[in-house]
Amino acid sequence: MKKLDVQKVWNLKEFPIFLLPHGDIMVTAIIQGEKLLYLKKTLFPAQEEFAITKRGLVVSLARQHDTILIGKLAYDGDVSAYRTMNYHSIRPTSIIANGENIIIGSHLLPFELENNNSILKSEDSWVQLDKNIFVISTKGILRNDNNEVIAFRNDIDELRINKIEKQRSVSMCKWSFENLNSSKFLKDSYSFEFNFQAHDAAINTNYIALLSLKKKINLEYYSVISIRSRKVNAKDDISRKLLLQKLPYNEEINKYGNPWNNILLIPDQNLLLMSANENGIGFYKVEEKDFDLSIFELEKLSENELKEVVEETQDSISHFNKWRKKVVKIFFPPNDTNNIIVELEAENKRKSFVIIGIDEVLGTKEKIEIQDKQEDYNAEYEDESDFETTGDIDDISKYSGSWASDVEGLSDDFIDDVLDSDPDAYWNID
Repeated sequence: MKKLDVQKVWNLKEFPIFLLPHGDIMVTAIIQGEKLLYLKKTLFPAQEEFAITKRGLVVSLARQHDTILIGKLAYDGDVSAYRTMNYHSIRPTSIIANGENIIIGSHLLPFELENNNSILKSEDSWVQLDKNIFVISTKGILRNDNNEVIAFRNDIDELRINKIEKQRSVSMCKWSFENLNSSKFLKDSYSFEFNFQAHDAAINTNYIALLSLKKKINLEYYSVISIRSRKVNAKDDISRKLLLQKLPYNEEINKYGNPWNNILLIPDQNLLLMSANENGIGFYKVEEKDFDLSIFELEKLSENELKEVVEETQDSISHFNKWRKKVVKIFFPPNDTNNIIVELEAENKRKSFVIIGIDEVLGTKEKIEIQDKQEDYNAEYEDESDFETTGDIDDISKYSGSWASDVEGLSDDFIDDVLDSDPDAYWNID
């Protein structure tokens, strides 16, 4: 295998190797040209959040065991130096990489780490858990904004419009990690959206978008996307654009579905993408002239007026789905904002991942001018034809992590047919 030119990738904004879920574990992956290649199996759990620094430090939450799993990524996709840390009372809610640091959002901070230099119980509290690993006291959704970390916190307000009642709101906080000697990281904090619960957030230089998966309005349930401009003082109660979709109800399973799962704002553009399940990838062009509604006004609308907002939303969103499969999630590859990775789900619930250009999603071959000062990462690997990989992800056992699969080398078919799909039943064989 050819060695990667470390000097060429060292200054990239993000580490070129990333993780994708497969079964109960994560596997390492890389973008090579226009292909998505799978590399090695890891010990990181598939259903947990994780973050990777620009130097390849990986930190994954393992809530089931009250631990944080740490590892070091290599350029061949291997992970070494695994270790765990018990986080005890931290109760992590989110995690993000910010340059060379890992930032963990938490309900609480560990009592044993209290010191005279920080007030750990306050909203702007933080502690250094380990080298390059920091914990901040927030239970919000964390997003990067240049050198700052923005947290969108879901709060419960006891007082609202002179009435004593519990109402959800979203507040926005900023931390700067440029000066690690500062005892106060919080730069700003203010209420962002009232009577709203954020399940996902997206930001770029122009806009901030929040997604609420389920909001009750006039006895019906809706998904709402709130888009606000960053060009004006966000502390002001300005208008915003609200996208509204009624939740589909499945009577067979007695459960509501979601029209959207997650959202992305294209950097330096007025384009919002969303994973839209059976509808594929949705994309919406943000026009500030359309900014008109607030959440309060939305709740005052009649049934017919709500129907008009839903129809307007449907007319303004276009969809792309050449795979004819459910799109579960979309996200950017490392160091690349011209393409997105799409998580697909087939009818048998089996998941797969593909990479696609944003210009193809938008239905145009014209190059979208997205300002990206980083080098074109794909070009670095065009000649790495003998890059060592494990091939297609289907070659990795769905029972990886079990003794029967990893040590005894039993095939998936053997485990399914002989062990009745229970790898632990291997120990019962005489």
